[in-house]
Amino acid sequence: MPYWDRLKLLAQKYPVATVCYEDLENYPHMKSMHVLASNILSRFVLSTNSNSSLHQALVLNPKCTLYLGSVNCEHAAVSGSVKMLKFTQENENLFIENWSDVLEKYGMEQFGKERILIILNAHKVHIVRCDKGEEHMVVDEK
Repeated sequence: MPYWDRLKLLAQKYPVATVCYEDLENYPHMKSMHVLASNILSRFVLSTNSNSSLHQALVLNPKCTLYLGSVNCEHAAVSGSVKMLKFTQENENLFIENWSDVLEKYGMEQFGKERILIILNAHKVHIVRCDKGEEHMVVDEK
C-alpha cells in the first residue's frame, strides 16, 4: 500500500498521529516547506487532492490549526486560521525534544484535543497532539 494511503488509513483510525518524513530526498519536486505543508495537510488530514492550497485546506477543516516552524525558509504572514512560528537555530532542538516546553512557550495549550499541530523542521514533519504536547504515534516508511 502506498505511503500516503497508509497515512490516510491511520488518520481515520487515530485522531492524531506523528509523521517523521524526509521530504526533500523523497520528493525533490517539493520546492519549499510551505508546499510540503500543503501536501501533508491535504493528503493526511483532508483529501487526496495535492493541489489544495493551504488556505483552502483550512477552510475545509476549520478544526485543523497549522503551525509552521522552519529554520530553512521564511514564511510570509498569513491571515485567518494559520499561525506562523519562526524558529531560530538556537531553539531548534527545543520543539523536537521537549513538546511541553514548546506548548508552554508559545501558548498552544489554548487549543483543544481536536486540534492538530504540524511542525516543520528541516527535513522532518511532526504532527502532535495539542492538548498534551506529546507524540501520539510514530509512523515511518519501514
